[in-house]
Amino acid sequence: MFDHLEAHLGAAVTPIQLQRTLGFFFVWLGLSIVSEKLAPKRFEDQDDRLRFADRVTAGTHSVAIIGLCVWILTDPAQTANIDADHLYGYSDGVALLFALTCGYFLWDIYTCLNKVSESCALVEIHYSFF
Repeated sequence: MFDHLEAHLGAAVTPIQLQRTLGFFFVWLGLSIVSEKLAPKRFEDQDDRLRFADRVTAGTHSVAIIGLCVWILTDPAQTANIDADHLYGYSDGVALLFALTCGYFLWDIYTCLNKVSESCALVEIHYSFF
């Protein structure tokens, strides 16, 4: 089913990769919900608690991406395919990085849709990039 796309995108569109992406969406959603519940007492307003949860989730995503990038760039097994073909080189680490980021992006779209009254422009920008 995905053979014609796989030739151009590597393993980015396989069912396993789509499952990983959806799984990471739920990881980010769960982290957001938990960090909203555990927000410090000084955030009494619900909007402040949601902003806190969004910042915790975004920060966690940034740290996870940096860690994965360092691992991919320093592990010879991960960089072998990338060094062989700079344009279409692909490895398991890159697939994980791609799924993690796409799952975060889907969570971000979901978050913007929940706040659609404040950020309609942000939702439009997200859709245009996906």
